[in-house]
Amino acid sequence: MLSLSLLAPLSLWYDPVSRFGLPVDTAPQAATASPLICFIPGLDGTTASPFVQWPPLVNAGYRIRVYDARAEPVAATIDAEVGCILDFLREADAPQTLLMGESYGGVVAASAGLREPSLVSSLVLVNPASAFSEMPSLQADARTLSKVPQALFPAASFALLGRKTFDAGFVATAVRDVLVERKLEKLRESEPALAAYYDAALAHLVDEISSQPPKCWFDARFANLRAGCGLLEEGWEALQPPLLIVAGTADALLRSDVEAARLAARLGPQRCSVHLVEGAGHAGTLDARCDLRAVIGRVS
Repeated sequence: MLSLSLLAPLSLWYDPVSRFGLPVDTAPQAATASPLICFIPGLDGTTASPFVQWPPLVNAGYRIRVYDARAEPVAATIDAEVGCILDFLREADAPQTLLMGESYGGVVAASAGLREPSLVSSLVLVNPASAFSEMPSLQADARTLSKVPQALFPAASFALLGRKTFDAGFVATAVRDVLVERKLEKLRESEPALAAYYDAALAHLVDEISSQPPKCWFDARFANLRAGCGLLEEGWEALQPPLLIVAGTADALLRSDVEAARLAARLGPQRCSVHLVEGAGHAGTLDARCDLRAVIGRVS
């Protein structure tokens, strides 16, 4: 496996608003004084899933950076990933840093906050895969996938895991917005720059979903997940940054609302807040049903 400690941390991060073409104020003084949100994606490394959240957060004064684990062809160890994230936070030197992880990324983000709490102002975990440690059936699915040959891996991974990420509410909302209310079509007339951003981000998301990494990459990520969950189960009580868990109530993959309740009970209400997104499945919790700008005010 590659060691990310040998790589420039900046090469693995991107600004989604700039990449997808939304005009923003990039004045150096404003940038250095702005709070920073760093997003760590899920198991498959899909980085564009929260794209609807970024424009409102940028308008609220945040800078956004996304960790692109797929930028390297071989998945790093979790220690190297955490180290790369912490190196980036040191270089960014932001006055306030909110570290946000989705699913697998939640385990990595929490591990980073546990290792270097001084670099993390607050943590937001979206459907955190820390639930993996409490789900023997999911652990068995991961072991089964490790034995599947590359040629059969895409079909097997969908049958065992992918179908559980499906979010009927997300699809229904998208169909209504596009075909019935024609929101994007109307947005192209009223706010063409924002509409162009959505078009570019959606295209990138579709490309990420349709071009999955090879099986060996996922094998390494599952190994990281097991290691990270083991570390966190021993260390949750030592976690210092304020924690917010955002969980979909219809997450068939990780039962995230149950995991959120477990961690809230373990850490207590003073250290852990929970926001439930009603009806959201694993892959749709950060869609328009969640106003992340309002929610993160609990920990920022």
